[in-house]
Amino acid sequence: MEAPLFGQDETSGKTVIGLRECRRCGHRAFPPVLLGCERCGAPGDDLDAVTVAARGRVLAAVAVFTGEDESITVGSVRLDDGPVVRVALDTPLDTGDEVAGVIVTGENAPALIFRKAT
Repeated sequence: MEAPLFGQDETSGKTVIGLRECRRCGHRAFPPVLLGCERCGAPGDDLDAVTVAARGRVLAAVAVFTGEDESITVGSVRLDDGPVVRVALDTPLDTGDEVAGVIVTGENAPALIFRKAT
């Protein structure tokens, strides 16, 4: 089974992120690495596709300017059930803020952004 990069859990309806989990050491990688475990070196056959809740805490955030008056906020989020992921944030947030991922309609495809959790 292939885990999606992100999506909705069919049972709970919550937003999830797809990872690879190593059977040997338990390391979880995002984006999903197919070649092998980046921690213990186990081959790709020892990696399982898993999904985890798109929830965590902001470790760092920064505005990236994309034009004269345009910017996006990107951040590092430590997932509650997984690794640190680099994500788009919908507004500037502070270190330690709890966030949750939501799927929004992008110009060409759905996109995952993180918002302050409620």
